[in-house]
Amino acid sequence: MYTDVLQACIFVLGGLGGLAIALQRVGGFGEMARTLQRAGLEQHLHLIRPADDVSNPTTGIFSGLLIASVWYWCVDQVIVQRVLSARSLAHARAGCAAAGYAKLLPPLMMVVPGIIARALYERCRMDGTGVEQLDGGWCTARLDEPDAANAAYPELIVREFPPGMVGLMISAMVCA
Repeated sequence: MYTDVLQACIFVLGGLGGLAIALQRVGGFGEMARTLQRAGLEQHLHLIRPADDVSNPTTGIFSGLLIASVWYWCVDQVIVQRVLSARSLAHARAGCAAAGYAKLLPPLMMVVPGIIARALYERCRMDGTGVEQLDGGWCTARLDEPDAANAAYPELIVREFPPGMVGLMISAMVCA
């Protein structure tokens, strides 16, 4: 259990630190939005999308996530065992409430930095910013390919985080 607590602390501190680094690098939320709009990628700024959207239809998200969330939070044996092992009913309720609030952090720690990575790639592609770097900067990331979206956050870690933080985040991801 203590290993989980340590990993959670590393993820949260590293994720929020990464969000701060990424926001500073892109120039804030406003600049990120302007870059994505210039690139014709406004859909990355909206959670609610049309029902006929190919990649993320709203109906599919709400119906699919509802089923997956109920399974995870109510039926998953690990979660159920942790709730049943609480000292009291009050501790179990407080733990469930704290876990629910903690689930609000991943969009800030992973989704927004992933979108920022795409904005940095688009800025490099449109303006040539970062081409002068030794590794080609963000222009070599190829985040516009459909299967490359999963690489956005790891690319951000490797390209923008300080060396010690890179090692810490990679080891935390590998051990998770």
